[in-house]
Amino acid sequence: MEDKQLLLEKLLKYSGCDLKTCEEQLAKRNGNFWEALYGLTMPVEEKDIFTKKLYVAEDTTELLAILRSLKEIYGGWGFSDLKSKVYDDDEAFFMSCKPTGEEGMYEIVPQPEEIEKYGALLKSAEQEVVIETLQVLGMIEVKHFSSDIISEIKKLLTGKNAHLANEAMRSNTTDQPEKIAVFLDELQHNFKPNRSQNHFMVIRAFWSKNAPIYPEITDDIQRLTRSGNSQVRDMANDVLVRYGQISPEEKAAAELRRRNAEVAGIHLKVEKIKTAKALYTFADKFNWDEDVEYMFAVIRHELCETATAKLVYWRSEPNYYRKFTDENQVEEYHRDTYRLQREIEHGISAGKYTVGKLKYDPKDDHALDRTESNMSESEIKKAIPEFMY
Repeated sequence: MEDKQLLLEKLLKYSGCDLKTCEEQLAKRNGNFWEALYGLTMPVEEKDIFTKKLYVAEDTTELLAILRSLKEIYGGWGFSDLKSKVYDDDEAFFMSCKPTGEEGMYEIVPQPEEIEKYGALLKSAEQEVVIETLQVLGMIEVKHFSSDIISEIKKLLTGKNAHLANEAMRSNTTDQPEKIAVFLDELQHNFKPNRSQNHFMVIRAFWSKNAPIYPEITDDIQRLTRSGNSQVRDMANDVLVRYGQISPEEKAAAELRRRNAEVAGIHLKVEKIKTAKALYTFADKFNWDEDVEYMFAVIRHELCETATAKLVYWRSEPNYYRKFTDENQVEEYHRDTYRLQREIEHGISAGKYTVGKLKYDPKDDHALDRTESNMSESEIKKAIPEFMY
């Protein structure tokens, strides 16, 4: 930790307050620079201005703007900007006492009249108003909630509007164990099979490292390990590991079985393509945000021609991977694409693919030159083979 004199110099610089005020705040925060800086710059007066406007606002557009401003204040967005400024101006100092991200959390306290207003807004017929209100409440401690607010949030959590139910979960239970306890029954309601649209957010609430362990929901979580949503399945297995219901090895084995079944399904789907032209068209229209395994299935298809393999290769942005000489150097989430490119290079080099009638020019891929790259020569560790052009 930096010495007191340096901390005071930085507080003076970034808070704009006088020395005595900075000294008092630093002492109050037990020498924590970031908490002291937040205390010195806490936008209480700004919050009061917006809440006064909140009480009288009638126009929906104005009301939404006020709620968004309050969300920024409670969320400490302005303080985040200030932290960025400290980093830009004094990186060495910033790195010597990094903020935790929780400085000032719940420091701004809502007034009873303000809470009463939020309770009324949760009953609004305007969905956007309800969502913005939930987001503000998500940054306020549950101990400040009125019984009316708790009742309205419970109704939203169990209501038929999945968008509102998910927003209520996202804003008010993620990483907030005290709120999970208050809304436990309503969260458990969202585990039901007929609430599949809500499964992601409800398992996300219990997936958080801050969530307590609730043995009574174990059966619900077990059911989600068979969900059709891969993210839901993965999070459910993570929670079961944390609950001690399965071992990390069992989780890994379950994920491998699921992935193998998923891969088999992908290859079966691609194998049903009956002509070389249709296979090329499939690859041409492929959305690269989807599973890259589809492209492995394409280049392994018996009808894959050289043109199709090259199209897949250049669409996978091989220029990016020229800075790597080994798979282990590649970011984990990019390794499948790296393997795909190596397999195509090997296949073309070995004469695996027939030339056929199909054509592909990486310099004119729908009028785009795929061979162009902004990578400097010093970054390049591995060249693209000439036969790939």
